[in-house]
Amino acid sequence: MNRAAAVPSRLMLVVEAGWILDSPEFARLRAAAGRNDYTEIRLRGRRIAFEPSLPPNRCAMTLSDEGGFLLGPGAFRSEGELRRTVLQEIFRLELRDGGGWVDRRVARRQALAARRFADWAYETACYLALV
Repeated sequence: MNRAAAVPSRLMLVVEAGWILDSPEFARLRAAAGRNDYTEIRLRGRRIAFEPSLPPNRCAMTLSDEGGFLLGPGAFRSEGELRRTVLQEIFRLELRDGGGWVDRRVARRQALAARRFADWAYETACYLALV
C-alpha cells in the first residue's frame, strides 16, 4: 500500500481507538483496573480484557488469533499511556498475519512500527480532538 493510501486507513484506526476508549463498556474496564480485578469486554468484534497479572513493564498483550488484546496495570499509569497503548494494540492487530508466532526480528520491527504509529496517532488525535 502506498503512503497516501495508508493515511485514511490509519485515521480509521485512530477513530476506532476513540470509539473504544469512549464506550460505556470500556468504562467498566477502567473501573476494573481501579479495583485490580480481571474483567473482559467484547467491543466492535474485539475481545479486550484487563489482566492484573501482566508484569508492570508490559502495558498490553496482543491476542492476534482473537482480534483483541489484554491491558495490564501499566497501561493505566496515565490517560496518555492508556490511549497510546490502545492505539498501539489496534495497529498491531492490523499487522497480524493470521496469528501464530513470529520471528524475533519481525516482532521487534512490528513493535517499533506500532509504537511509532501510536505516538503519531496520539499527537494527531490530540490535535484533531479525536482521542
